[in-house]
Amino acid sequence: MKTIGQVLSEARESQKLTITDLSNKSSLSEHIISAIEEERYSDLPDGPFIRGYLRSLARALQLDEEHVLAVYRRDQKPARSPSLFPQGLMKPLGRKKPFLSVQRVGIALACLFLAVFLGVQILLAQKPPALTLDYPTDNQEVKNPVAVRGTTSTDAVVVINTVPTAINQDGVFQTALEMTPGQHAIVVESTGSNGRKSLVQHMINVVE
Repeated sequence: MKTIGQVLSEARESQKLTITDLSNKSSLSEHIISAIEEERYSDLPDGPFIRGYLRSLARALQLDEEHVLAVYRRDQKPARSPSLFPQGLMKPLGRKKPFLSVQRVGIALACLFLAVFLGVQILLAQKPPALTLDYPTDNQEVKNPVAVRGTTSTDAVVVINTVPTAINQDGVFQTALEMTPGQHAIVVESTGSNGRKSLVQHMINVVE
């Protein structure tokens, strides 16, 4: 007793048709035709879909549709129960995609890097300029003219005891002040390009 797959396969071969030819005549894919001829029903949607495919193949091969369907029903095992949803439609729903893909990880890392970079730039923009008064040291005894030397940020503006002082390309500033004998304060103020200020004060004793 021939199965439905054998019936369709022999009918196709007797008409000297390839699976590709039958696919063109029936408008069904070669995958569907091969699965039916080889009776691989697990590769196909269940229920009315297979019956629809069989009707299309029967018409393309000029076979009696009802006879083809009757042979198919005979071949089916009683344990095979219909599904509420076609199997072919359910498979994609059961496939879980990984929560973290390479693309998502890359985007997350790029966003994190950008956030850190912007955070650093904001902190730098709010930070006062670096300032060091190297000479004279605090409470040092000095003679006239009083040499003043130190370093600060290269984009800063330095004022020493209210006198603007130039800065070289390395951020070094230096000047000489004439002061009367006695105790004095050397006050250095550095103003950065962001408007923030740093201040250093050293007390000195000027001697003759």
